[in-house]
Amino acid sequence: MIKHILLGIGVTTLTMGCGPKKNSSTSVEVPQEQSKSLADMHKHWKGSTTLKEGVFIEFTVSFSMSDGVPQGTISIPKQLIKDLPLSDVRLEDGKLFFVIKPTGSPEISWAKYSFDGVLDNQQVSGFLEQAGRKFASSLSQTDAPIVLNRPQTPKGPFPYTAKEVAYTNPTDQANLAGTLTIPPGDGPHPVVLLISGSGSQDRDCTTLGHKPFWVIADHLTRQGVAVLRVDDRG
Repeated sequence: MIKHILLGIGVTTLTMGCGPKKNSSTSVEVPQEQSKSLADMHKHWKGSTTLKEGVFIEFTVSFSMSDGVPQGTISIPKQLIKDLPLSDVRLEDGKLFFVIKPTGSPEISWAKYSFDGVLDNQQVSGFLEQAGRKFASSLSQTDAPIVLNRPQTPKGPFPYTAKEVAYTNPTDQANLAGTLTIPPGDGPHPVVLLISGSGSQDRDCTTLGHKPFWVIADHLTRQGVAVLRVDDRG
């Protein structure tokens, strides 16, 4: 599963694979006078985090208020992340804080950002703290949020048959369900079974809006290989 969101690119000690279905989003209630400051803050920002010399992650963040509660989203093009909800968005004494919390992950893997001077400056500096390390980061105002397309997501019509299937594991009586894609023709066809890694995944191994198992199944089935991809138990 995704153990770290931002540091999974360009850092060999951290890994990236099939991840959680969605991010857990929480907001913090703030006093009325603080809400006004957050409402006055520029809405869209472009950012960068330096992981090591010559290696950095670019992202954009957008903020809004809903019933007096601050909210935010982050987009990270290198990781095909679009509008991921942020947690713990708050402004204290002119200092902006927000956190990325992957669902079910321990706090050590959370990406905690802080920036000072966002009310008074078009460009500010700050830090990302994650896994006990600290990385220099920056934000600058931008006019609009990033637009991130997902051209890899398969689009119909498809030149093969897709069937919804369900079956029971005879050993432990677990009920499993999935999608079987079958190439045209009578066969027999070679068959691939896609199995997810650790953590709870659906049949597409959905990771922050990306569906890698669907992409793999579509490609293989177009090449004459039948593919079964299933949801994890439960």
